Amino acid sequence: MLPVEKTCKDYYNFFGKEAVSVNFKKLDEIAQNILEENEILKTPKWVGGHFPEKSEEFMQYIFYLNSGNACFWLDENEHWIYKNKKGAEGWMSLVNDLINTGSKGSSEKSKKINLAKYMGDLSLEDFNSFLKNGGKNSEHLKLKPQRVSNFNELGKILYNKYEGDFEKFLEESEWDAEKIVENLAYEFPESYGSDYIECPYVRFDKRNTLVALKLYGGLLERKFKKSVGLSNINSITVASDYRIPAGLRLKGGITYNEELSELIDSGINLKQNSFFEISIRAATIVATKYFENKLNSLYGEFKVTPAQIDSYFFREGRKTDKFHKVETLMY
Repeated sequence: MLPVEKTCKDYYNFFGKEAVSVNFKKLDEIAQNILEENEILKTPKWVGGHFPEKSEEFMQYIFYLNSGNACFWLDENEHWIYKNKKGAEGWMSLVNDLINTGSKGSSEKSKKINLAKYMGDLSLEDFNSFLKNGGKNSEHLKLKPQRVSNFNELGKILYNKYEGDFEKFLEESEWDAEKIVENLAYEFPESYGSDYIECPYVRFDKRNTLVALKLYGGLLERKFKKSVGLSNINSITVASDYRIPAGLRLKGGITYNEELSELIDSGINLKQNSFFEISIRAATIVATKYFENKLNSLYGEFKVTPAQIDSYFFREGRKTDKFHKVETLMY
């Protein structure tokens, strides 16, 4: 059991269920309905748009993309926009521009290491120059220094240890989902290892978990030679964000207490690392892992993965505007 699952379960049992309760019976009911209706839980393919078709380029893109793919709300609930694309879609476009600039003029052999060098040296001024060309409110993107710092860390470590090639990191992690999540946190502590609470100790590791989930679905779709070797996918969890708990709440899988319900339904931002925020994210891990195990017990084998559970409740969460908001780069 990874630290994410264990620490979230402990926090929920000792503290969090006072604010957010998991409705296990309702989750049983949802699972049974899925089975009886023969509903297909989809594994996201991560294709189209800015997602590269080639497996090698897809891996590099996911590595850089997820280090800052968060916090696109501006004041007055306005969405951040880059080149006419809103929120996460705009971020995908921006990262694509950065990658194209960093690897421009490189041969196929030198493209990855030149990109790592570029990201490692990227300055806040350079980053802002992209935003200036993004139009509308692009320059108002929040947490810009932290995003640039993450890119710097990724680029420098990838350049110095892996010759700029994220695939080498994956080979070192033996294409094992559990090891990928753990090693990302260890090797890239700022970009992929900072999503945790010290006291009481609770890990979430959303960004590195999402890297593993995207690699799992994306490499399967691209029929990459190593995709079948992305083992231990059921050892990891969903990526605890703001959409998944909203989906769980909408379906009745989790319930907020009166005070928290009023805050969420009124659109009031929660403080980062507050009791309410931690309780929501911990309950999300507890509920989704229980739901995954329940479905697999009904099917009789590991047919359902965290990638499917993540996608299922994320899509449900997009059906409501009642979700928690926190100014953070963690998710």
